[in-house]
Amino acid sequence: MDSSFQSSRGTVVHIILWVLSVASLPFVTPIIAILFLPPLQRFLIYGYGFRALWYNVRDPSQRGLWRVNSTRNVTIATRDNVKLSGWHILPVKHRPCHSDTEFDEALTSSDSRLWIYFHGASFDRGLHFRIDTVDMIKQLDPQAHLLVLEYRGFGDSQFVEPTEQGLREDAQAAWSWATSARGVSPTRIILFGHSLGTGPATYLYRHLFESQSTKGFATDLSILVDPICGGNVSDGPNAVTVSLFIWQEVAHSIWEAILDRTVGYSKRIEQT
Repeated sequence: MDSSFQSSRGTVVHIILWVLSVASLPFVTPIIAILFLPPLQRFLIYGYGFRALWYNVRDPSQRGLWRVNSTRNVTIATRDNVKLSGWHILPVKHRPCHSDTEFDEALTSSDSRLWIYFHGASFDRGLHFRIDTVDMIKQLDPQAHLLVLEYRGFGDSQFVEPTEQGLREDAQAAWSWATSARGVSPTRIILFGHSLGTGPATYLYRHLFESQSTKGFATDLSILVDPICGGNVSDGPNAVTVSLFIWQEVAHSIWEAILDRTVGYSKRIEQT
């Protein structure tokens, strides 16, 4: 009797364990896959390779109420031979440009700022909230030019798996596109990073700060919105960190920081 009971109890326990094991598979399998598959980890971090089907990122007029011939597509080559795409957007009231030569002349013949925008993870520069970000920058600084960079593996840039070092190369390529290739003064440039984009923006900021520490700081300002990086960049001059993605509340503070250009200025807006 005892032996039969013990056998039945053992069978029930085995059945319960089997059921629990099967039921846990949908939860355990993804965790194991994430832990042991680096390509999957990279995909989850960057969200690269997605292309929106409801618009053509090569046609900026589809993604905003921008004037005709106020935006051009640009191609930027990195040091490791990756071709990146992006948008160069003219100041709000600038006359239309009809060729790359005219766009370049507009960029180099002006003292207006150039914002380099490093966007967040997934999809491309044409997502609606990134267009909202561009519009916000144009409202804050209507005389400014914008360079909206598309990382490797994103949008219409060359499909290369993104890595931390790869995005650093992309950031440096964007800087060289403006300064070395087109002669834009470094003091005219603002680095603007959001979420994932705070990584390459922070790297570029610190790289410029450290490499030119004896010659004066290179760039005008660095703004990080919803930063995911843990590093502190506010120890360099003109760094602004904003931890809340509510433009109406932070725009005035950002603009004050730009106008003040106070060395060592740092401001963090916390949600209350």
